[in-house]
Amino acid sequence: MGDLEEKIARNLEESGFGSEMQAARLLFDRHWLVTSGHTYFDNDEQITRELDLKANCSRRAIADGKPIITVSIFLAVEVKKSSKPWVVLRYEKSDDLGLGGGWLQLIETSNLPYTGFQFTRHLKALSLGPELGWSGYGVHEAFSSPDKPSRWWAATVTSVKAAEHLVKGLRMKLGNQTEEPVSDLRASPCFINLVRPVVLLDGKLFSAYIDAQASIIVEEVKFAPYEFRFQTPNYSERRAYYPEIVTLHGLADYSQRLEERLEDLIGVIASKAMLSDEEWELNRAPIDH
Repeated sequence: MGDLEEKIARNLEESGFGSEMQAARLLFDRHWLVTSGHTYFDNDEQITRELDLKANCSRRAIADGKPIITVSIFLAVEVKKSSKPWVVLRYEKSDDLGLGGGWLQLIETSNLPYTGFQFTRHLKALSLGPELGWSGYGVHEAFSSPDKPSRWWAATVTSVKAAEHLVKGLRMKLGNQTEEPVSDLRASPCFINLVRPVVLLDGKLFSAYIDAQASIIVEEVKFAPYEFRFQTPNYSERRAYYPEIVTLHGLADYSQRLEERLEDLIGVIASKAMLSDEEWELNRAPIDH
């Protein structure tokens, strides 16, 4: 590259666009569908805004040449680059209560072979909180001036609003949703769409908690779930959201976990619908929603 090209490359890296490009490439190489500069409507400001990345991954069960189960996860991703560590302030839980997941997520379903209550524990597997046994309740940007606006908070608001926009669009596509369990998935295929707000951090991420001796314990982590209490007159449907912070170097592990959970969920649903392994096959082809 020439001098100008090298300067442009450095500028992209320093500005954070390089982080966004790396994330998009990683997800694309894992066969996710990725949209850069995805637009959403901000109900508070009544204007169209831009989200850094929208990424989605789907898995389908195919029987007799037709999809009978489709499970998809959509990530509403806002990217931040930071030379200073972010610290998720966390609390431990001895049970799954308060750890997010389940129906607390942004999710739309149709034609489940379960009641909603029965399906809750299977949905929790798609969230980090129940798996890790802890959840964050705030984020501290270490060594930053207290006068500076919180970058994590603004990024989370953006990802949450974009996620709400996405889930409403998916709800309209699904149309009327059945609440009673469906027994024949060949006649009434099952759909699950989960939307996850994500803040992608190109930088160091830590969690901090108080142990039994009242000491502050700090640990480096690759990703972290947290509860985000956010309500305005135009976003009042939910008490809280459950986004996740993911580091750029942890994104490959994070996306692989989600892919594996989707495939596990397909198997669970097929089993509940009394389908033997010989009656269906897994399809990993991307779906452009």
